Amino acid sequence: MTPSLDSPEGSGLIGLGPSSGSQIFAALAGSAGDPPLDRVFRQDTSIPNFISVLLSRPNDTAEQYTGVMTISEILTEFQNISSQTKVPVTVLQSALSGDQHFSVLLDSNGIIGPDGNAIQITSNATYAPDHDSSQLQVVLDTGFSLPQFPE
Repeated sequence: MTPSLDSPEGSGLIGLGPSSGSQIFAALAGSAGDPPLDRVFRQDTSIPNFISVLLSRPNDTAEQYTGVMTISEILTEFQNISSQTKVPVTVLQSALSGDQHFSVLLDSNGIIGPDGNAIQITSNATYAPDHDSSQLQVVLDTGFSLPQFPE
């Protein structure tokens, strides 16, 4: 695509999600429609298959965080992350698999309010049926242009 005022060079979107919800993958019906990450991981099978996303937090804390995304690489300041407990991605039941997105379950009563106490929550088990209702399913927004949560 030729850069223009409406679409300057170096700008754009890249889909990081799984092929299960990809309209491009469905339309091309095969590996030609594979998402970019599938292609990267298939191109170099010696690299570990993970991405990391550090979301920017310009107004949230006293320390400024700049957003960073890596593929198969751990940032120097977070090297010990690989020894931490892994949080699995919540996998939607097959009837809803086309709506799959990056989501995880919070710890029970995992939202702590400004008073230091846990905020009482309940969760709809329709979309993540195999979990305790005291856990919230959290959708990780890495910049998708449309909301990734149920109507």
